[in-house]
Amino acid sequence: MKRFNEFRLYEFEERQKMPTPEQISFMDKLYNIIKKELVPNIPKEFKIDYDRGREIIIHTDNKKDLRVGAKISDEKMIIFSKPIGEPEFEINFNFQNANIDNVIHTIKSEFEKSETNGISTGLEPREFKSFRDDDDDDDDNIENNQEYIDTPITEKPKRIKRSIDIKIIKNILEDAFILDDIELKQVTIDELIRRMLLESRKNR
Repeated sequence: MKRFNEFRLYEFEERQKMPTPEQISFMDKLYNIIKKELVPNIPKEFKIDYDRGREIIIHTDNKKDLRVGAKISDEKMIIFSKPIGEPEFEINFNFQNANIDNVIHTIKSEFEKSETNGISTGLEPREFKSFRDDDDDDDDNIENNQEYIDTPITEKPKRIKRSIDIKIIKNILEDAFILDDIELKQVTIDELIRRMLLESRKNR
């Protein structure tokens, strides 16, 4: 069993591809440029986490603030961003086509797009939520409005009158098929509707 577990651990580690020397060199250079050129121009609340050769994340301790970074996965260069009050998005392309200046420009632009330079003020539009989050809100609303749910219905529901009665629709379809001796496939929808409207007016 011990040998089996060691084999599985080795297999798992093998599956996680190690960054190539080119990827490590690229990410190291990107990390140094971000520290030198970007960090002095963004709020001090932002910090950089760097998993060498794999991923760089620029973020704060507040999940509502901007979160942006770059990573390499399966020979893909991925630039990701989580703007304030918006869902996260990614831009990815082959690592061989990666250009440090373009990556830096993209990351900088995410800060420039924000009027508060990436820091949330708490006044932004409500963030996009998943269906699971919406379900949670629905549960809260049900609890908060329990008094309305428990209130009995005392009034008889009002019946909404249709513009064309169901019986008229049925009769027109029967007429088109039986009395006029034609196939419904050859009768246009416009013609059927015209007949139904005419019949409705007669019955008023």
